Amino acid sequence: MNKIYSKLYNSFLNFNLQKKIISITIFVAFLTLTASLLSFSVVQKANSRLLYKSLAGSLNSSAENISDTLKNLEALSKTIISNKYIRSGLISLVDEAYSPIHVKNVTNTINQQLTEAHKSIAEINYITLKNPYTVSTSYEPASSRINYEITNSVIEKSEKNAGYPSWVTDYCNTDGLFLVRNCIRIQTLNQENLGTLIINVNMDKLIQNSTDSILYNENVRYIVYQDNQLLYHTKNLSNDETLFLQKKLDADYKIIRLKHSDFFCVKGQIKSTGWNYICLVPYTEISQQLTLAVFTAFLFILFSVFLSLYLASKYVKRITADFNVLMDKMKSFGSGNYNEENVNFDYSTRKDEIAILHHHFDDMTIQINNLIRENYLNELLKKDAQLRSLQSQVNPHFLYNALDSINWRAKAIGANIISSMIEALGILLRASMSQQKNLISIKEDLDIVHSYVTIQKIRFDEERLCYKESLPEDIFTASIPKMSIQPLVDNAINYAMEYIIDQCIIEVSGFIKNDIIHILITNNGSQFEDDLLDKLRNGTVKAHGIGIGLLNIDQRIKLIFGNDFGLSLYNPDDDHATAELIFPRRTEC
Repeated sequence: MNKIYSKLYNSFLNFNLQKKIISITIFVAFLTLTASLLSFSVVQKANSRLLYKSLAGSLNSSAENISDTLKNLEALSKTIISNKYIRSGLISLVDEAYSPIHVKNVTNTINQQLTEAHKSIAEINYITLKNPYTVSTSYEPASSRINYEITNSVIEKSEKNAGYPSWVTDYCNTDGLFLVRNCIRIQTLNQENLGTLIINVNMDKLIQNSTDSILYNENVRYIVYQDNQLLYHTKNLSNDETLFLQKKLDADYKIIRLKHSDFFCVKGQIKSTGWNYICLVPYTEISQQLTLAVFTAFLFILFSVFLSLYLASKYVKRITADFNVLMDKMKSFGSGNYNEENVNFDYSTRKDEIAILHHHFDDMTIQINNLIRENYLNELLKKDAQLRSLQSQVNPHFLYNALDSINWRAKAIGANIISSMIEALGILLRASMSQQKNLISIKEDLDIVHSYVTIQKIRFDEERLCYKESLPEDIFTASIPKMSIQPLVDNAINYAMEYIIDQCIIEVSGFIKNDIIHILITNNGSQFEDDLLDKLRNGTVKAHGIGIGLLNIDQRIKLIFGNDFGLSLYNPDDDHATAELIFPRRTEC
């Protein structure tokens, strides 16, 4: 993947300016189109979300209307069985001797009360009160259409609830919703059933009245179900479609296609009964309008993109013509023609960036011509003399020879201490000034440390400075950046000697773990500041003296071996400081 990207990028770099600008314009146009398509998708989702919020609020109100109506029906049933005329009539039928006239009078009274109750709620088909002696009803034509077996089945379900209301949903799609409850008399701790009240509810009218004021649309479809069992659906839906919708609608809302039409489906719950509902609102017209808007916007954007490409191509040619003139000037200048070129474009009155480039190039041409004519040869001779002078100022071999002469002179007069310092200094100078190798063996780096410690012991007194080494044999051949250990030993000696008057102990130790080398330089009498390296990097602590060396060591190790390695500074206890070098085991030097 990286190779393909690199190849494409290099090809782009080789384009001329006109192709580069047009390529960038096309790329921007492509991004614009992509962003537009994504925006349309987001807008469509946002539209569906807003539509859902709008419908959800309306349907919640609808569900509350249904719930309130069902509660009102339960309250009405309680009012009916508690009615004094109805209750006294039912009791008289049980307690008094049978008389056809008395039965007829009681039936007429109950019919009148049931008719008045029927008028209070518009969704009622009929109200029936059945007892062993008579059947009273609020609307005979409606009640007579109900099958005798259905009525008995409804009455059987009321006997299980001991006077409490029961909803019978088995016949919602065919005969309506039934509310049934017994009229109970408690006498000598026994319950006696005086009669059974049946209220038949028109489900179509209940759903229509609850949704008309909110979702006025004759094509709205409605499904009511409980625990995946279908209770009711509007007549413009089939049983197969209701089952399909129950399985397909796996979210709060979704756009579903039925019989070549799209519907926006929303599901919810009627809280008082625990029934679930699905409402389907026709979405085809909304979808068509949204698609038309999206298509129109897309065409407008597409036209804008092509117009932008046309204008970009036209004006880029004019811009690149100025650059082509400048390139011709540069080519002419590069071929040795140092005179100003006569061009067909006048840039003297223009102040844009291209004109500024031409002005500067023309000025440069004039200045170079003057330089060549007046100062070129003199400057060359002067620079040559300066270079020769610099080369003769410093000669490392001269320094080494001088040190060797001093060393032999010191040995000749018996000044062994001076001789040792001169030899150690010579080794340090050769190591620091040598440019041949960046990596040396740990043994070679320790030899530099030994020379440095020799000088410091003479300087501070051998008893005051104690240097120790404890390194495994197989560590000496590994490679390390040159002069990595010596600056850390120097830091340990300088800071320890500054803070203590007792003996300064410097120990260089090391070990190998999982092919990773750890070299520890530990000293007593000083402590590292917390997060010293980070503070040196971000400038919180000003880098001076050895601070620069610490950062240099860490950076060299990271550059050579990777960012997982480097220098670590910490305090193992209250009296010691440790600098730890961590790098992989290698033997190439």
